[in-house]
Amino acid sequence: MIKPKIPKNEVKRLEALKKYQIVNTLMENEYDEITRIASLICQTPVALISFIDKTENFFKSHHGVDLTKSPREISFCGHAINEPKDVMIVNDVRKDERFFDNPLVTGATSVVFYAGVSLLSPEGYPLGTLCVIDHQPKELDESQIQSLKALGNQTMKLLELRKNNKELNEALETQKELSKLQSLFLATASHQFRTPLAIIQSNAELLTMINRNSAEELKLRLNKVTDRIRKEVTRMTLLMDDILILGKITSQKINVEKKPINVLSLSRNLCEQYNLIQEDGRTVEFSFSGIPIEVNLNKDLIRHAISNLLSNAFKYSKKYSPKIYLVYEKEHLKISVSDQGIGIPKKEIKNLFKPFYRAENVNNITGTGLGLAIVKEYVELNNGNVEVQSQLNKGTTFTITFNY
Repeated sequence: MIKPKIPKNEVKRLEALKKYQIVNTLMENEYDEITRIASLICQTPVALISFIDKTENFFKSHHGVDLTKSPREISFCGHAINEPKDVMIVNDVRKDERFFDNPLVTGATSVVFYAGVSLLSPEGYPLGTLCVIDHQPKELDESQIQSLKALGNQTMKLLELRKNNKELNEALETQKELSKLQSLFLATASHQFRTPLAIIQSNAELLTMINRNSAEELKLRLNKVTDRIRKEVTRMTLLMDDILILGKITSQKINVEKKPINVLSLSRNLCEQYNLIQEDGRTVEFSFSGIPIEVNLNKDLIRHAISNLLSNAFKYSKKYSPKIYLVYEKEHLKISVSDQGIGIPKKEIKNLFKPFYRAENVNNITGTGLGLAIVKEYVELNNGNVEVQSQLNKGTTFTITFNY
């Protein structure tokens, strides 16, 4: 047996690996989907995603074998990362002087065939491999080799997304305690995350295009992976948008130009838009009273504020249609958005408009905790105020008031 050589850039490679905080972490379904697909494409019983640290080969995903790590000195993947630009293929390891007496060959794992593609960081450092293994001699055709490469690239995109998400969550936790620095940092972070998110999205779309000609079983698995990627990218993009908006508000970079607008028409248009995209058949119940008059406001900010409240009304009430009610009184306009949803615990209403705050009964519903903070800021920038009334498990009403 020949032990794998240590790469010349080992120190920097290990530093790059450490940034991802992936070694010795629990299994994650996204990575298991990739190994299952790799196994299916290459028609091998075993597929692994490995990351190689100083002494061990850690398997983030191990399809077809109950193995979470192995010593680096007997690692096949340790050899593969020394050929980072190629797929290392050994059709019969028993005939290769590097592996014929390797414990992974002679022992219970019975490795006979191995093919591994390096997982390269953006800087080009090989962090580990996506590999497939068989217990008999085998050859891969060109289509299988290219598919393995594509899945290796997709694994790195997932790893990048995981790292960015972790960094963002850590940053947000820090910002809760450092409110004075919050807007500047978050606005900068938002810009920095947009490029990798766009790259991940484009690769998911490319994988979808390639998948159109795949076998039905493989197509279903790939669609499941790419759909999950798209949803996570969309979620993070929306979070970035909210963070950037909040950063602009708190740093006073939003230009508020007011002019007389028809709030009645604006509200009706928003209702029509939500009615078109709602998949469960619910629609917004719209009504008004009084004599409509134009109000001096910033149209874009008010549209965003009302839209956010309508979105929440749909999100937090799954069975009933939300309601929006405009009341033109003598000196002011009131806009109420109501739902018959889960409601808000009374003790938490006072914190509802704070950035990043989410009530204790919404943990299973996705959200950033920024939407209502933005609504409040937008309304106040237009010299209005927003109030909330809620009963737990009965519903919630938000009321925006503007003076004429």
